[in-house]
Amino acid sequence: MSDNNEAIDEADATLNSPNNDTNIVALANMAVMQWKMGDREEAERLVNNLEELRGKADFSDKVLDAKAEMAYFYSRIGMKSSSLAVELFEEVVQERPREYSWKYSLALVLRRFTHINFRMYYQLSSEITSQMALRAFDLLVEIRNSDAPKIMKGRALTELGMLLEQAAFLPELKNATKGSKNRPTQAKLCFKKAVELAPRDVHVLTYSGKYFMKNDLEKSLELLERAIDIRPTTTAHHYLGNTYVKMAKVHQKRKSRQHFRGGSSMGRGQRKGKIKREIKRDTDFCFDRREICCQNVLFIGFKKLSSMNVNQACKLLGDDQYFRADDEHINASIRQRQSGGRKSASAVISRHHNHPDFQSWDYKMMIKSSIKPASIQLPDKRASFAQENYQHSITLSREDNPPAIYDLGVFYVLVGDDDEALNQFTILINQTEFLRNSLQIINAYEQSGLIYRRKKHRAKVKKAEEKHAAESRKMFQAALQMQCQFVSSIHTCVPDFKATRPSFFELCSAGKSKNSQEIQFEVARLFDMIKVYVDYLSVLKEMRGFRPRTPLTPSFWRQH
Repeated sequence: MSDNNEAIDEADATLNSPNNDTNIVALANMAVMQWKMGDREEAERLVNNLEELRGKADFSDKVLDAKAEMAYFYSRIGMKSSSLAVELFEEVVQERPREYSWKYSLALVLRRFTHINFRMYYQLSSEITSQMALRAFDLLVEIRNSDAPKIMKGRALTELGMLLEQAAFLPELKNATKGSKNRPTQAKLCFKKAVELAPRDVHVLTYSGKYFMKNDLEKSLELLERAIDIRPTTTAHHYLGNTYVKMAKVHQKRKSRQHFRGGSSMGRGQRKGKIKREIKRDTDFCFDRREICCQNVLFIGFKKLSSMNVNQACKLLGDDQYFRADDEHINASIRQRQSGGRKSASAVISRHHNHPDFQSWDYKMMIKSSIKPASIQLPDKRASFAQENYQHSITLSREDNPPAIYDLGVFYVLVGDDDEALNQFTILINQTEFLRNSLQIINAYEQSGLIYRRKKHRAKVKKAEEKHAAESRKMFQAALQMQCQFVSSIHTCVPDFKATRPSFFELCSAGKSKNSQEIQFEVARLFDMIKVYVDYLSVLKEMRGFRPRTPLTPSFWRQH
């Protein structure tokens, strides 16, 4: 009831604002809500007002205004309605080519379709994504070169900057920016100019602050704090939390460097400090490897993996024997380097590459490993500020902010609070709309696997150790399967499905048997079927067909 009253107040405020007394969207919403609240007389009066507007000459303009508002609404309620927003915005900008605010809104939605989560949800190929990026790019360049207000130009430049950041992954967009004086080519210049044109626009400040997080943390901090002072938003608080985490890491890194320099700054002490720094640089991944995010994941190549079934692969991911195998060799190499020998620690890396179970780094292309960076030592005021901003971001979004929830979980990992981190990752894992936030959920499974793995090492009871090991393998297996599903959904080629293998449908049907032994046998057949990576993608593609979901695809994509 309170929500209805609040909605009526908002609609009434719209109708009483300048030039909005005949807003057909507000009138229609008000009529529906009044009817729902029981005021039938007022609802009928509003419907009569709509009927009167229908007979006026400017009714078509009112309808176009309504479509624009509906498109904006669709663009704000999540990716599942973004395709409808694009359809309506295209109608509006075609009828009103000089309405730059709606052109900007269309470009913003199109730019979002370059996000991996969007591509996976709509199962877009790289070609369609590039076409949408080019359409957005042309719209934004048009706004930048127009007589639009400075704020609008600033926002357009901000979106251009974000598009140009992705140009390396969108070949058609990269080619479009070459050899043109009227088209921007550098993201950094776009963001700088955007801040000059719109120094108090929250959108410009927020996303410019995010960009400068890469190489100018002080600038990022300044812009994000300015944005929050003007109007606190969930996005600005999230990015400010990321900035503070990065500042804390830089601070810890400086302290570590001071520690490695040694007590003397001259002669032999200086030489020792240099050697230690070089060793740390070359073998950074070797130190505290159990505290690194499953570093062995990065060494497993396609060749080895393709000969395994899923259970074997996951067992390998959770096994520590490979960590222990080369400890003596690594320590010997470091001692030789310290004693002046020429054999560098990079030889250790090379030896890992030639290890029979670590054949290449290509596995990173199959499952992106979220490597745990150096821990943050508390107390640290930057870490406290980061935690506060993450929590503000999640609160402002009413607990529906997967990226901020994931980053808060990673933050707890950095400060050593695995239990609280696991709570955050579990929130993501329990979400039902997998395709909506695929990357965060995949990484949440992986990070949870790493936490259970650490719990296994710390367990003092055999039963607890086995329990944590089983949970770790389960989480890694889920991450592996979801990542393969993710890759297949944006794959441009259709994998070769061998007709000699049983189909997933047959295995599902066989799995309905009440006999538990038969079910286990059929599941074993399924995993045995998934031996080759290409077949794995094929099976997962077929699995998606069993989920009743009809993606909303705009009509202008169907021709492609």
